[in-house]
Amino acid sequence: MKTKLSIIFLIFFFFSSFAQDQDIVGTWYVRAFVTDLEPDRNINNNSSIGDPTLVINADYSFTGLAGCNTFSGQFVYNAVNDRFTTQNFVTTNNTCDLDSQIDFENSYYYNLNNSGSNQIFTDGFDLNLWQAAYFGMVFQKDTFLGIPKYLKDQIKIYPNPVSEKLYISSETKNLNEYVIYSSLGNIVLKGSFLENSIDVSKLSIGIYFLKVFSEEGNVTKKFLKD
Repeated sequence: MKTKLSIIFLIFFFFSSFAQDQDIVGTWYVRAFVTDLEPDRNINNNSSIGDPTLVINADYSFTGLAGCNTFSGQFVYNAVNDRFTTQNFVTTNNTCDLDSQIDFENSYYYNLNNSGSNQIFTDGFDLNLWQAAYFGMVFQKDTFLGIPKYLKDQIKIYPNPVSEKLYISSETKNLNEYVIYSSLGNIVLKGSFLENSIDVSKLSIGIYFLKVFSEEGNVTKKFLKD
């Protein structure tokens, strides 16, 4: 009986571990707070905040640097809903000198240690930590490069709503790749820009988020598939 229970436990542990995304492991740098229907709150490279980090270890314990404090904790994976909860979250108690640092830490800690759970996943480029679809934080692998406002203004999508082909109008020279997320945060389509349009005809009706990757930065646009 004990042998059978041990085997069952090992099988469950193996498949649970396999389901978890090891691509999230590593050192990540905060790029933006994101909220559906509102402009992204980007952390720019000349900010007094510096380069806030999140370091996720193989066992999903984590450490990091915020405005003027450090923190640590444990992400716990739930295979049933494919989400993470945060446990044992601890921060240092330094007094930040600047209001911008205090505001940043409040937002950062709220997203990391909220009372619910988060989706934590990568799209091959960035780390996304979302409480709900496009509501949370986006991290990148490199130290912060900033996303100039002009880049967001230069990349436009149309028509919106769209039925078949979504066109991308860009004044930037090098659009590399794209990823489309569903309203639940799942990747439904990805590819490289071989032309200035994406065939979305097979997508179900609903709200989606298009993330465009260029040499000058990454931009996310929301669109409606009808």
